[in-house]
Amino acid sequence: MDSPRKGGVMNNFVTISGKVITNLVFDYEYYDEKFYQFMISVKRTSEAEDVIPVIIAERLIDCTENIIGRNVRITGQFRSMCKKVDNKNRLILYLFPQEIEFLDAGFDKNEALIRGKICKEPTFRRTPQGRKISDVMIAVYRYHNKSDYIPCIAWGKNARLLSELTMGMEIEIEGRIQSREYMKDGDRRTAYEVSIQEIGIP
Repeated sequence: MDSPRKGGVMNNFVTISGKVITNLVFDYEYYDEKFYQFMISVKRTSEAEDVIPVIIAERLIDCTENIIGRNVRITGQFRSMCKKVDNKNRLILYLFPQEIEFLDAGFDKNEALIRGKICKEPTFRRTPQGRKISDVMIAVYRYHNKSDYIPCIAWGKNARLLSELTMGMEIEIEGRIQSREYMKDGDRRTAYEVSIQEIGIP
């Protein structure tokens, strides 16, 4: 696995190509710069789709343009923020572009390279069908003493390997960003995570 370089942006490197399915909506302003959100759809090889939120700085895009239906390629980071939703703090995951390019022809690509420390003990279990599965939370250093907290999931032999690791260990993973729906308190919600394909121990 080609590992991200230590420190800064290369701890967290994502390349996504897909189709824009919502228009730009203002999200927040920080130090006089506005940030906008939209959603992109990326197909898996199984033809299932992952729908991923993107938050982009206004300097990277024409915020007056209608971008629904356009093919796009984004390189950037998979980030997290803590946001109050319904008076509860929730971890919000999103794709944060460093570069964006609109394409004439579309293709689907979804690659994430993440390097960080395990900040919550991995959990191991089996599905009702007997498949092995593990979940873990990884703290990925950003800069200025900030970190992104990225939930990750592994299956099969990777799930068993992940379950043998402990909190505080440094880990490199290669995978893809995925979305999945679930029910909680009677509400349908969407979770975002990195589905692990390869694991490395630096």
